[in-house]
Amino acid sequence: MSVATGIHADSGVMIAESVRHHLLDHHKTSDDRGSILTGALTTWALIARPMPSRGALFILAGLLALLLLIATGADIGGQMVYGYNAGGNACPQPIDWRK
Repeated sequence: MSVATGIHADSGVMIAESVRHHLLDHHKTSDDRGSILTGALTTWALIARPMPSRGALFILAGLLALLLLIATGADIGGQMVYGYNAGGNACPQPIDWRK
C-alpha cells in the first residue's frame, strides 16, 4: 500500500471504477437538468409566440445556464472516456496523438 495515496497496487482498478461511477452520476445529473431546462424554455417560447418580450432576460439567463450545463456534461463525458476508459476499448489508452 502506498502511504501517500492509500491505494493498494491491486485495488487501483476498483478505485478508478468508483471514480468513473462518480463522474457518471454527475454527467447524468447535468444532462437531466439540461433536458428539463430545454423543455421548460421551449414550452415557454412556444406558448408566448413569437418571442416572449416580458421575460426576454429570463430566457437569455436560461439559455446561458443551459450552455453551462451542456459544457459541463460534455467535459465530464470526455473525462470518463479519455481519462477512465469508460467507453471500453473505444479509444486505446494511452492515446497516440502523433497519428
